[in-house]
Amino acid sequence: MWVEKRFGVGYTLNFARPTAWLLIGGILAATAVLLIWVFTAG
Repeated sequence: MWVEKRFGVGYTLNFARPTAWLLIGGILAATAVLLIWVFTAG
């Protein structure tokens, strides 16, 4: 799922793999849930 960057130093996600899209979707969903929880709790 992680591949070396073509230029520069470091790694990036291989967006050709469905698991990378699931990871991004999970991060976005967790962020959305946290924001909703924070703004509706007050």
